[in-house]
Amino acid sequence: MKILVAVDKSEESQEALRCTCHLLEHFQAEVDALYVQPNVV
Repeated sequence: MKILVAVDKSEESQEALRCTCHLLEHFQAEVDALYVQPNVV
C-alpha cells in the first residue's frame, strides 16, 4: 500500500496524517519518504 499525504496546517491535512500514522502502527508497512514544506512546521 502506498499513501501520499500532503501536510500543511489545514485540519484535513492533520487528520490525514493521523490516519496514516494509525495505519503504520497497526499494519506491516514501510515509509519510503515523508515531505513537509519547510514553512509549515
